[in-house]
Amino acid sequence: MWGIWEQRLAIRNRRTAEGQVKDRGSFFRVYFSVPVGITVGSIFAFSGFGNLTCPIIWEVLGILAAVLGFEIRLIAMRTLAHHFTHRVTILKDHVLIRDGLYRWIRHPSYLGQIIIMVGLGCALANGFALIVTPIFTILAVLSRISTEERALSEHFGTEYESYRRTTARLIPGIW
Repeated sequence: MWGIWEQRLAIRNRRTAEGQVKDRGSFFRVYFSVPVGITVGSIFAFSGFGNLTCPIIWEVLGILAAVLGFEIRLIAMRTLAHHFTHRVTILKDHVLIRDGLYRWIRHPSYLGQIIIMVGLGCALANGFALIVTPIFTILAVLSRISTEERALSEHFGTEYESYRRTTARLIPGIW
């Protein structure tokens, strides 16, 4: 359901977002990282190699983590409202959002997506899947964060630099 929701939003968003696209291919890296991670993680899980004991606990924890990640992502998207785009885009009326989760971290939507992928890996109840499922998305998101921060810094200048100094990228108090 999450995938269908994201797909629908990406299609709608592509039609409505007007501005200067600064994406540098990061959308496609993130977009394809999800099915690749799920596929590779599933291969490990269904092979039986690395299966964890008490799978029901891992499955429940995974589902709870995925729901938490989805909620974080949804809250972040709603906070940005029409400023949210799937491709790194500087909109004509772009403003720097510092409300909600953006008060503490600069990329809560990406944090939510990573937590979803960790949850999906966990739900597979396999040690290798738990590592492999999110790793592709983590790498793609880190690349995207670099692209996005460069675009925002170019657009907002010292205002964004000040914001960067007072907030974490993904994990408050850590990074």
